[in-house]
Amino acid sequence: MTADTCNIAQISKSGKVGAVKTPAEITSAIIAGSGLAEFDLITAPTLGIFAHPQTDPPYYSLLTSGQKQQYRRSIVVLTVWQDDVIQRFSSGIKRVKVIKLSNSTHYIYLNNEELVVRHMRNFLLGE
Repeated sequence: MTADTCNIAQISKSGKVGAVKTPAEITSAIIAGSGLAEFDLITAPTLGIFAHPQTDPPYYSLLTSGQKQQYRRSIVVLTVWQDDVIQRFSSGIKRVKVIKLSNSTHYIYLNNEELVVRHMRNFLLGE
C-alpha cells in the first residue's frame, strides 16, 4: 500500500481499500473557500506545484464499480475547480512560477518527492 493511499482512504486489516477519510463537507468547504483567495495581495516570489491533470490513485483498481463511478464524478468536479485555482493563482501573483506535474496524485510530495524537492531548490536558488 502506498503512502498516499493510506492518507486518502480507510484501509481494513485485510488491506481492502474503503471509503475516503475526508468527509464530503470538508471538500465542499475547501472548494467554496478557494474562491475567496486574494492572490493579487501576494507580493513575494511564489512557487506553485500542482498535480495536474491528476492521475488515478494507486488504489483505483481495488475500488468497486460503484466507487469507481463516484471517483470519476468527483474527478470531473475537481479538475474544473483546479483549473480555476491554477488560472487565478497564475494571473493573480506578479512573481509566480507554476509547475504542473502530470501523472501524479494529490499527494504529489509523497509520490514525486525528488522532483518536487528539485523544483523547490531551483526556485529558492533563483534558477
